[in-house]
Amino acid sequence: MDSCGYVQMQCVTLPAVASRKASMRLSECQPSKSAMSLAWLKRFADKHRLLQRGLTAAQLITEHIIPRTAYNKCALTALLLTTADASERAAVSQGRPYFFVIHARSRPFAETLASLCHHFEPEQQRLWRRRADGEALPALSDDDIFLWLDVFATNHHIEPGEHSSALAVLQEALAEAEEALLVMDPYSTVLQRMWCMYEAWQACRSGPGRLRLLAGDVGHHQLREAFTGLDVSRAQATSNDDRVLLLDVIKLTSGCASLDLVTRELKNGLVGAALAQLPASAPAATSTESTDDQDDDDTSIVQSFNATTEENGGSSVPWSDDLGRKLFLAATMCHLNGWLNNARTLYERSLAGRERALGPTHPDTLAAIHGLAGLLEAQGRYADSEPLYRRVLAGREAVLGPDHPDTLATAAGFSSLLKAQGKYCRAEQLARRALEGRQRVLGNENEETLASVHSLAVLLQLEGKNAEAEALHRRALEGYERVLGPDHPCTLCSVGNLASLYEAQGEYSAAEPLYRRSLACSERLLGRDDPRTLGPLNSLSALLDALGRWDEAEPLYRRAAATSERVLGRDHHDTFRAVNNLAGVLKAQGKYAEAEPLLTLALEGRETLLGPQHPETYACVNSLAGLLKARAKYEQAVVLYERALAGREATLGPEHPESLASRSELAAVLVRLGRYTEAEAMAARALEGRERGSGPKSPDALASVDVLASVLMARGKYDAAEPLFRRVLEGRERALGQDHPDTLNSMCSLAGLLKAQGRFRQAEPLYSRALAAQERLLGPQHPETLASMHGLAALARAHGTYGNAERLARRALYGREVALGVDHPETLASACVLAGVLKARGRYDDAAPLYERALEGRVRLLGANHPDTLTSRYLLAGLRKAQGRYGDADAMHRAVLEQREAVLGARHPDTLSSVSALAGVLTAAGHGLEAAPLLRRALEGRERVLGPDHPDTLHSVAAFAGLMRWRGMYDMADAWCVRALQARQRLLGADHPDTLASLNNLAVLLRCQGKYDKAEQACRRALEARERVLGPDHPDTLSSVNTLAGVARCLSRYDEAEALWLRALEGRRRVLGRSHPDTAAVERVLEGLARLRRCCGLTEALTPSFQGGKESGRLAGKGMSESTGTSASVSVIGSGTNANAGSKCGCVAVLKVKVTAAAATAECATHADHEPDQAPTGTHDRGPNHGCGWCRGLLGIFGSHAKVMPTEF
Repeated sequence: MDSCGYVQMQCVTLPAVASRKASMRLSECQPSKSAMSLAWLKRFADKHRLLQRGLTAAQLITEHIIPRTAYNKCALTALLLTTADASERAAVSQGRPYFFVIHARSRPFAETLASLCHHFEPEQQRLWRRRADGEALPALSDDDIFLWLDVFATNHHIEPGEHSSALAVLQEALAEAEEALLVMDPYSTVLQRMWCMYEAWQACRSGPGRLRLLAGDVGHHQLREAFTGLDVSRAQATSNDDRVLLLDVIKLTSGCASLDLVTRELKNGLVGAALAQLPASAPAATSTESTDDQDDDDTSIVQSFNATTEENGGSSVPWSDDLGRKLFLAATMCHLNGWLNNARTLYERSLAGRERALGPTHPDTLAAIHGLAGLLEAQGRYADSEPLYRRVLAGREAVLGPDHPDTLATAAGFSSLLKAQGKYCRAEQLARRALEGRQRVLGNENEETLASVHSLAVLLQLEGKNAEAEALHRRALEGYERVLGPDHPCTLCSVGNLASLYEAQGEYSAAEPLYRRSLACSERLLGRDDPRTLGPLNSLSALLDALGRWDEAEPLYRRAAATSERVLGRDHHDTFRAVNNLAGVLKAQGKYAEAEPLLTLALEGRETLLGPQHPETYACVNSLAGLLKARAKYEQAVVLYERALAGREATLGPEHPESLASRSELAAVLVRLGRYTEAEAMAARALEGRERGSGPKSPDALASVDVLASVLMARGKYDAAEPLFRRVLEGRERALGQDHPDTLNSMCSLAGLLKAQGRFRQAEPLYSRALAAQERLLGPQHPETLASMHGLAALARAHGTYGNAERLARRALYGREVALGVDHPETLASACVLAGVLKARGRYDDAAPLYERALEGRVRLLGANHPDTLTSRYLLAGLRKAQGRYGDADAMHRAVLEQREAVLGARHPDTLSSVSALAGVLTAAGHGLEAAPLLRRALEGRERVLGPDHPDTLHSVAAFAGLMRWRGMYDMADAWCVRALQARQRLLGADHPDTLASLNNLAVLLRCQGKYDKAEQACRRALEARERVLGPDHPDTLSSVNTLAGVARCLSRYDEAEALWLRALEGRRRVLGRSHPDTAAVERVLEGLARLRRCCGLTEALTPSFQGGKESGRLAGKGMSESTGTSASVSVIGSGTNANAGSKCGCVAVLKVKVTAAAATAECATHADHEPDQAPTGTHDRGPNHGCGWCRGLLGIFGSHAKVMPTEF
């Protein structure tokens, strides 16, 4: 037999004696120790011209090994031991040290042998063959190098049921080998095969430094794909029985039901194997350690290499192209495995060596620069990465040409960096160049061309160019389906990106099935626990989150976080991203206590893993700030927002989209703190930056316009805010469509501004249109739908359509209870709105439990000192005032004021509102003098904080005018009243409800001054405008009717006055209900008037007595209403006391007396319930204690209200 020759089966004729001898020798053979010498392998390859023929290892087995061993049914190594030739027997190790070779049978065997030969060259052995103490060992000769190769050492004739015995041989061979050598081919096929992955994993587990990576000329693009997608559970095998057997063995050996840990161990081991190839390196860390420990241990490997190469100017390890390739491979694998610090060190060493040896423009040097640029981009160091990309692009254009694939790859990578920096215009230019070049050079159907199509589509989507982006997404998807198939990961990624475009356009119904398709295919092809499955899983979760389907989104987010932690490790950056997403959905549900520790964990993890200045770290800072803002921890939120802003500006630049986003978010929280000037400047600067960066019509620019408009609205600058809100609405309608969620949100924002301006008729169709669209697109239970319903309910309340307001408020409350939970902050806000409607309808007993529920829920959820909790106390105190429980209201307002001063500060707008509200309670309780300094404090504070023309400031101006009127200082009251009226006309418009309230207040003041004609003119103007703007049945309109009735009474037009009172009564019964206090007040007036007519008779002789003096006019004026129904009834009571001079009960005498407020109040308490026929007959000179009891009670009611300062609270 030829020692290396091919022996045909028909030529094999062995005598019986020889057969018996062979059987004996075969039984003595130890397959696990039967490695072949490198010298024999070289002779074998030369003999059979393996290099020229390009035979794969599988073909070699089929054409050479199996025929040669068919007679004996043994391994080739065992057959060689039967030969009489001593040199052939010596080629088999049989107990001598050997190396275990891991290779892919589908690759040419000559390729594998070339890698092995290179590894064992003497100069290479001097680099890695050393003792444990670092001393170099002598190089081995080819005859002394034994390699255990399954091609020669495995019996290829075993029966299907005997695979377990073959596996035992392999395990024993791995255990006894000095090292395992993983031979990488250019396409990284070895990382996809089941047997190879199992052998590599076992080598990693057998001890540190037992696996080495022989890379050769591995393709780095293919290496990236293979390493990123490496998954033991999806590894391929020629025989499915082999695959099942190995998977079972792995699970049994590892003790894990899931293969995620095995995959992670293997990845870590492969990176360690690459690092082990570096000269003078210490053994790699064991793959069973945590990622952090490995990174630390392998950092020592890199440091050891650096120290060695720097000795004597680097002479101990001379530079070579091979060393450069090893460095670059190790850097790439560290980069792919997330060991970024190691990767950077290795990239820098590779670059420095190549620049020195090859020159700055050599393709290998440029490749090292490109790798370092990509690493810096991954670390978020965009400013450091950009000049490297520029250098690589310029160098490759000069050396390789503008259309070389590497040049185009650099253009694509540089475009990606510029996109991350928010430099969309320049990024688009490079992306288009890369696409056009690849189309020209590689063709339209090339995979890299399709990748460029996909990248350009994503970039255009960010720029808001959705139509072109959609066309490119579809082109990429169709191309991937044709070229790679419908189930390829790239195809599924393209499906997900098209879905994301639909989601961005608000076409959720089109996006959801695509996301579900992508997820289902990924789970089927890659497995539920594959890292690439987490992408579609997170995308679907985000869509469900946007749709408000949190009960579906939360378990998916939890699954993603758990899987990422299990597969990638607790400290992997993708795990932190999953934790951040989970915290976001918990925050949306109001589960703040559960969300905050998750966000804190994610932030701390990213700070440790990526560094405190990484963009993703700042994203976590921003998320945590948003949670603190939601919890109304505004001061803490500002600190984090400022940190994120400063860091992003320093790292990414002040014009980066993320920097500008932080600026906008900081502006929004500054508004909550009442720092309006800073907020406006911040929002304006963010808008300018976004307009420069992405254009005035981009989605980001429109978002900044929206923030600026909101700040201006909070400052009361309605005229400046309105065109901005309209710009946002028109821009989003044009770019996103009329039914996009962002468009509908803009519609609601504009409606809110119109509501604040009192333009209810214009606001209502906007709210209604947004609500209808959201119910159709998002569903009736979506949070945004319920938010629009909530806003429409508040509008209906302001418009005085209380029936509709109550219906909408109840729907919003019920919907939020179902969708968000009974204790969600938005649910509690809806409870407050419904309580406000019920309060406006006079149903105080129904409103109180809702206010109390909101207060209790906010105390439990947010804490006793949370601003929202204090708002609930403020509203409940307002209800107590409306109920006449002034003592309770006073105590509650004082407590809220004290807490707001402590939490928000003395100058915060909410604090000033509490000051104003407390003054209102004091005046209602008859303590006007005590209220005066509070009113002045509120007025001065609002002028200083909000400005002299803010609506809240003008509210204080009107209240101060009322105080002056109460004190009889009519000239000063006139000045304040005119100021409020003129400012409101200028800022809010002549028809704004606040403007009309000021006009009504002026009418009251003119009446107090006895200027009845002017009072009537002002009152009629207010009434006509309120009828036009608010409707004839609005409570404010009915208050104007009351005011006009009082003026008519003063002008002796009693029939007209009575008709107006009747109209007011009917309207209030219809709108407010019979039990409302305002309705009851008008009923008492008309009832009293009727009794007075029956008691005194109808004549007009009483008129001069009642109107005879200025004092009586002043008394009547003090009871006149400004805007509220209860105070309005006071003027009616005053006018209802007109009686005949010949009254049988002496009412004329009573009316002639200047009844003091205190005496009148006493009379009211004593005689209010007396019937006319029970009252004694009196004379004209009996004074205040004479006349019928009911008349004295009527005057008592009037007198008690005369001390109450009319206000707008």
